[in-house]
Amino acid sequence: MSPRINNRSRGLSLVELMVALAVSGLLLLGLVQVFIGNKQNYVLQESLSHVQENGRYALFHLGQELQTAGYLGCSASLDNVLDAGHASYSAALFDFSAAVSGWEYLGSGIADVVNLAVLPAPAANHWDDDGGNDLTPSLLVDAVAGSDVLVVKRAEEALPLALATPMVAGNSGVDLVGAVPAVAQAQTDEFYVLGNCSRAVLFQNCDAGAEDLDLSGCLSGAGRIGPGNAAATWPEAYSVDGTLHPVRATAFYVRRNPAGVPALYRKRFHDASGDPAEELVEGVENMQVLYGVDTDSDSVPNAYVTADQVNGNPVVAVEVALMLRALVPADAQNTVEQHQLTLTDVQTPADRWFRKSMAATVKLRNRGRFDG
Repeated sequence: MSPRINNRSRGLSLVELMVALAVSGLLLLGLVQVFIGNKQNYVLQESLSHVQENGRYALFHLGQELQTAGYLGCSASLDNVLDAGHASYSAALFDFSAAVSGWEYLGSGIADVVNLAVLPAPAANHWDDDGGNDLTPSLLVDAVAGSDVLVVKRAEEALPLALATPMVAGNSGVDLVGAVPAVAQAQTDEFYVLGNCSRAVLFQNCDAGAEDLDLSGCLSGAGRIGPGNAAATWPEAYSVDGTLHPVRATAFYVRRNPAGVPALYRKRFHDASGDPAEELVEGVENMQVLYGVDTDSDSVPNAYVTADQVNGNPVVAVEVALMLRALVPADAQNTVEQHQLTLTDVQTPADRWFRKSMAATVKLRNRGRFDG
């Protein structure tokens, strides 16, 4: 007897197989699209988080610096004996009668447009301070074009030192006493403020001979780190209770780090050469600054102007705006966008990098200027 064949036990037909493969392919494609979408959303959220975190830190650090701007101990008046005629002297950096100052990049002022896609290479005569002076050479070498430079000036904590004997007006030097060797803390060629609650003097310590503080050893630079002093003797007499403060001018600006990423940098000046520049926050592409000037002596800003338009008025507040860029492409920005930083329009390229602008206004705790 021959076996019976069950006609119902058949395999898939070619048509059924093709349909199954097509349905599976559609499902797989959907899963891939969901995965890609989730990944893009994750990268975008990470970029947003990094940009916001970097922006908050940058503004917090700038705010802390600005709130202490103009501190010069308890002195109400200041004699600046630094040599303003020396080639290395910069009023924006070393005129400590102004608590803050800076340089405005030409063409990035109020109602101007800065296109980040076509920025030129840094070059001379592209920045102006309040006196129309160009950006100091030590910053010009790597500052990013199109961005402003902010300078914050202040005294540091007083050194635990005192005058060994009362200072006599007309002397050029004086000795110090303290818990540690004076020479170890009063550094040669650095800037100091010496004074009391009546008057103070800003000078560069020449440290000539056995005296710990000296003016005459670096007149007009005298082959040392500039700018040196314009006076050979102290303009005031100070008793032994006078305090000695190191002072610094800190410049904040945008430059590219060794990896080519734009970042916010700071460079501190205790002398004309300054310390090596330090990277603070990665991803800062542009910084715009406005200065709140008090023109009627009521400690309230009457107008916000660019650095080259301060015109010697006391600065009592500063508005800082930053353009921040993500650290990795996020496929987020595929069109040209325009952001307003302070009152400057900053145009960003369609390069798929996520960007965000952030700003803060800081009221200076100390007076914008010291008369004297």
